[in-house]
Amino acid sequence: MNAQTPNAADDSWRIARVSLHVDSLVYTNGRQQAYVRLYIEAEYNFEPVKLTQSEKDSVRLIDYAKPEVEIPISEDGGERHRGWSAQRDFRGYEPHPGLGRRPDTTFAGGDYLEFYVDAAADALRAPLAPAFRVTGDNKWTYRTDGYVLDPDGQEGPYNSRLDTGADKLVRAVTPPVYTPAEFRLGPSGTRGTGSSRAGIFNEVHLLFLQPTASPGPTIRSMRCSPAGMIHWKNELPFTENPCFTGYASPGESEIHWDDRVPVGGQPLPLLDKVYPEQGVIMLCGRIDIPQPSDDDVPQADDELVPRGPVDIEVTDMYGNKHTCRLGFVTGTRDQLRFL
Repeated sequence: MNAQTPNAADDSWRIARVSLHVDSLVYTNGRQQAYVRLYIEAEYNFEPVKLTQSEKDSVRLIDYAKPEVEIPISEDGGERHRGWSAQRDFRGYEPHPGLGRRPDTTFAGGDYLEFYVDAAADALRAPLAPAFRVTGDNKWTYRTDGYVLDPDGQEGPYNSRLDTGADKLVRAVTPPVYTPAEFRLGPSGTRGTGSSRAGIFNEVHLLFLQPTASPGPTIRSMRCSPAGMIHWKNELPFTENPCFTGYASPGESEIHWDDRVPVGGQPLPLLDKVYPEQGVIMLCGRIDIPQPSDDDVPQADDELVPRGPVDIEVTDMYGNKHTCRLGFVTGTRDQLRFL
């Protein structure tokens, strides 16, 4: 055995120094994550050593107030402790906007390990004070509430150097709720795409969130139900110049259409670019789609031509979901509004 490979019976291996950073705020949407960074310095015979892979794998987040309780590692948030769950993988949502700058790496020589925690509504009852524990290959367990357990599980005396403190709290925050007035469409694309005839156009309308606090968050995903709708200005039988819609989620290059919407003889438009941070509502004007007659309208409700509104659900950059309804303005041909 050399100084780098203590055996299971050797108590010369120890944790000499620990540090912990946690993001202090996280939304209770179960998607956004608070960042948790651990720093561990291990020694063998008072010489610095790196953690082995099995020692890294042994690291668990625990509840500082109840160190016998692990924060469940659940990538999908299915298992929780008081509304909290932990993850090893980053989901890509932006941190809470109320956080300051995360600290730079200030120590050297030890091991940094990264975890994340998310929160459900139950987490609003009390903040989480994370701590962690690590078990060496020699079976000694170190907890960052300041206590060490020998291989038999006996707890030794308190050691302040191993205590990361109860003041490192993650607080759960209720997500904001946006009203229809805080959704916005614009700017639009150019009319006349694909044809020079009056009344035929394809317009790209970008969906934005514009709450009172400006600028609003960008959009990560969007879904419309139904996928599209069609609207004639009036119900006269000779009116053949409706508008219809489709949509694309941020980052998508293809438009979603509802198969029940008649589209006329013109080809459906394509997106000429991808919009990574906004949803897209495609508004199409046509002049060759007559009003369906009574004989053309099926009786089954789920087969009726969707005339709107459409329900829109978006997930923003922080993982918060927002909903609204989009419909045509009665008495106009091509004006849209949020309901």
